[in-house]
Amino acid sequence: MEIYRVNKIWQLADVYDIRRKTKIDGVQVPKQSEFDEEYDKKYNYILINENDIPVGTTRLNLANKEFGKIERVSVIEKFQSKGYGKKLIESAEAWVKDVGLSKIVITSLPSAEGFYEKQGYKKTRIYKGLDRDLIYMEKII
Repeated sequence: MEIYRVNKIWQLADVYDIRRKTKIDGVQVPKQSEFDEEYDKKYNYILINENDIPVGTTRLNLANKEFGKIERVSVIEKFQSKGYGKKLIESAEAWVKDVGLSKIVITSLPSAEGFYEKQGYKKTRIYKGLDRDLIYMEKII
């Protein structure tokens, strides 16, 4: 298994391929919603490859001075339930620690709440998203 803090174009291409397969083709998120990045702005991505096959990714938002925020966690369906999601979260937490922060947050669909609770996250509130309810969870690391 290779875990990358994305800094190469080929890695970014794999990130977008995973997000297209899991979010747009998978759970039918509109591409305008899924690909919400702004052109020419720096984003932080983590990519996991297994035997040179891209299997999972997440985006880490470090814009807030008080916490890091995990965004866009995506694992290809046939690789789910094999520990890749946990590795993505652990890698994001390590990155947050590396920049000197001790709090990390995530907004989650209710269907993933149990997964994040197993990783030590606590639900703090529920709020209405554009098309569904989202759970706001946080963890001190």
